[in-house]
Amino acid sequence: MVPTDEGDGPETFEAVVESVRSWADRERVPDGDPVRRLQHHVEQDLNAGAETEWEEDVVALGTQRGGCEIVVNGAIGIRFVTDFNPGRMQRFDHRLPAQSDRYNYLLVYLHELPARYQDGWRIRQRKFSAPRLGLHDFAFVVRAQPTDLDGVQVDVGTIREVVKTLGFIRMVLLVLILATFIVSAVVSEQFEVLLLTFGFLVVWFVGVALYLRRAPPG
Repeated sequence: MVPTDEGDGPETFEAVVESVRSWADRERVPDGDPVRRLQHHVEQDLNAGAETEWEEDVVALGTQRGGCEIVVNGAIGIRFVTDFNPGRMQRFDHRLPAQSDRYNYLLVYLHELPARYQDGWRIRQRKFSAPRLGLHDFAFVVRAQPTDLDGVQVDVGTIREVVKTLGFIRMVLLVLILATFIVSAVVSEQFEVLLLTFGFLVVWFVGVALYLRRAPPG
């Protein structure tokens, strides 16, 4: 735990929690890196009434390996979580106590949590507490995964994992191959080929997604 300072007290932590909650309640997250966007949002909220830069709270991106993604005044950590499969949850359980040693206050922010993982994270929310982690205070803030117009959840995390697994070059090649098939099918009016191509794409994507769910985290 770091030494306590005037800007590291419960009032500052409460302000951080409220700022992150307001971010989580947004209908749409701004484009760009969500961690940097959240850091900028918290920094603006905390320093809205500061008259000089010496009165401002320091809201920085985390630099220590294994630490939080956002750190306020060197003593308040914001853990930004985007991967929610069971393997990630187990690693979270092991790493959280070690991360808690670096801060006086800790906030865990779950970004776009899919519905199928909500029960597992509710258990963790009840499992961990400030006394157990040796913290002055501890909080969870959740932004649920967005839904499309039909009410079907968009699994952004799975798509991201598929892209990571294939790599950028393979993804580009796959898109070019599919585009070639589609253009050829349209030009030659072979719509059966077009249908088969889309069917293959759906089966392939579902297969990779299922593999990623079962495969142990790297």
